[in-house]
Amino acid sequence: MLNKIFIFISILIILATTTCTSEDTWTWKDDSNMEHVQVDKWVVPERITATVLSTDRIRDIRYSSDGRILAVARGYSITLYNIDKREEHFVFSDHTNWVQSISFSPDGDTLASASWDKTIRLWDTNTGKLKYTLTHPKDWTWSVSFSPDGETLASGSWGTIYLWDTHTGDLKKTFTNPQDWGEIKSISFSPDGYTLASSSEDKYIYLWNTNTGELKKTLRPTNEFGEINFIVFSPDGHILASANGRTVQLWDVNTGKLEKILTGHRNWVESIVFSPDGHTLASASRDGDVRLWDTSTGTLKYTLTAYRENQYGKYRDPKWSVSFSPDGKTLATASDFATIYFWRHKEKF
Repeated sequence: MLNKIFIFISILIILATTTCTSEDTWTWKDDSNMEHVQVDKWVVPERITATVLSTDRIRDIRYSSDGRILAVARGYSITLYNIDKREEHFVFSDHTNWVQSISFSPDGDTLASASWDKTIRLWDTNTGKLKYTLTHPKDWTWSVSFSPDGETLASGSWGTIYLWDTHTGDLKKTFTNPQDWGEIKSISFSPDGYTLASSSEDKYIYLWNTNTGELKKTLRPTNEFGEINFIVFSPDGHILASANGRTVQLWDVNTGKLEKILTGHRNWVESIVFSPDGHTLASASRDGDVRLWDTSTGTLKYTLTAYRENQYGKYRDPKWSVSFSPDGKTLATASDFATIYFWRHKEKF
């Protein structure tokens, strides 16, 4: 309860003290960021039909499997944008509290959204209609993830993971943290679908057998702050990456051994994602930087920094979510004040 009060107060402070410039139309500009890399800035317009405060950050972004649609979770709503036409496709605005996580089904026909209104909603991306509202979780829902075959949706709530049948909306299984407490901050299916990884405020990462519900391994990251904000499997399933405070940690899934610690961020890492070929890992941080790492060596390949200006000056724009396009040539990053940056490589990152 104290943790929830602290989070709520922090949100109020941010809303009360943050000021942004007036930008209520599409802004698209090209700028040379570095050799071989180009950055485009996209300021998402405010909409009357969606519940969005002017200071609501974009909490999550996700490319569809074909790379044509970008889903953007901001405030209480989710908007699907057509990348090629740079225009809205659908707006989903039924949630009554902040949307924390979104996930496309593998075929791209369904989008799942997790919200602090204690619901998970499944949307038809072809018609824009709501398919199911899942309300079993007893608390805020922080994360959702589709299984690779699209048959199951996992959601994380207070100390519990729920597995749902995506065809019927029925609850299939529940996994409970051994510590039985802490918000499940992130969940991720392995590429083969047999393992589900979860991380929470209890400072541990758990690897679950999705068929039996058995706890396979418990990983204890080195993290001075405790919470593990994000976890994700590599495309080959051999590595699990975790965002721990200001570091990113890479784990051998088979042995459970911590292989590498990637350091350099000056504030919490909020989101991480592997490139489609698995050779690069991108990390987004509140320090305003997006760092791209070589996953085989752990060395830093690029630091991507974008700035924003207002009446108080020029400053780094905190980054909250990252998503690679399916071809690996574009990295989308979301930040405060409804700003999305598209970083494009001439070949691929």
